Amino acid sequence: MAVYPGLIFLWVALSVLVKASPLPREKGRRLLLILGISALFLLLALKKDTVGLDTLGYRQQYRIAATVPWDDFDYVYFEKGYIFLMKLFSKSGLPFRCFTGAIYGLLCLGYYRFLRKHARNATLSLLILFCYQFLVFHLSGLRQSLAMGLCLFAFLSLEEGHRLRSLGLVLAAALCHRGALAFLAVYPVYALRGRRLPGLVYLLCVPAAMLLRPGLWWLARRVFADIAPSAGMAVGGNLVFLAGMAVFLLYTRAAAGEEDCFFPHMALVALCCDLVLSGSPLLRCNLFFTLFLIPGVPNAISRYEHRTRLVLEVALGLFLIFLFYTDTLAINQLGLLPYRFFWQ
Repeated sequence: MAVYPGLIFLWVALSVLVKASPLPREKGRRLLLILGISALFLLLALKKDTVGLDTLGYRQQYRIAATVPWDDFDYVYFEKGYIFLMKLFSKSGLPFRCFTGAIYGLLCLGYYRFLRKHARNATLSLLILFCYQFLVFHLSGLRQSLAMGLCLFAFLSLEEGHRLRSLGLVLAAALCHRGALAFLAVYPVYALRGRRLPGLVYLLCVPAAMLLRPGLWWLARRVFADIAPSAGMAVGGNLVFLAGMAVFLLYTRAAAGEEDCFFPHMALVALCCDLVLSGSPLLRCNLFFTLFLIPGVPNAISRYEHRTRLVLEVALGLFLIFLFYTDTLAINQLGLLPYRFFWQ
């Protein structure tokens, strides 16, 4: 258990040291991103296969893939793109650790490029990445981690104006994890990034999501035929957190007169997605939307004057650490404990 608190303590200590150093602010920010993402990669790539609820199952299927003919993609429920990658690595004689290392390398490179471009506060952005859902899901879910890495590159391509390449990357991600199809919702939101919508639209988003929930579930059942029906809408702590973040980002954008509405709008999408998919395994798809909270929330805090900003940063940091302990470590979410390195 000491590895996870140790990582967070080390990260905070490094952040204080870098900020106190004579490095220019931009160089310090990039150094913090490199150190933080490198630490994340090492934590993911060097873990023993017993860390993460699904890891042993993924390892078993990886070994089976080496014995299955190239043209057989129906022997397991995994998506065909992921099966192809398993065969490519396993039939080449590469160990499972090389396969997971490649996936985590792609994911972490995507995070680094995404945050290098968008995160004004590297310390707080990486604290969100470590403490709020992302780390624990990456420790267990290989297919979704691969898909999220591809979607990060898809978003960067979209920003560069390469729309076809961006859509191709999302489709490639969906061939590895069907939930990546949810990322297509990012495109219309990105197209509206420079437009301020009437306040009534924001007020109606949540009730509209609740009203459209049955129809959206019908569509989800067509796409994910093997998914269990929702157990019903649940109002939990995560929903309250997302509601708070959406209101905070929207208010800050309005108060600051900010023209780019993309991050606030994505926070609202994440809130609506939580409402629609609550009570179902499909709720993991919301990770494709909450990705944008990682730079979005710290960037909104940076809009405030120094004293208010400091209070908000400390409050959010302490809350995230508390959340990580209570909702992840204390309940051993997704089997992340005990953490062991692969040589142990």
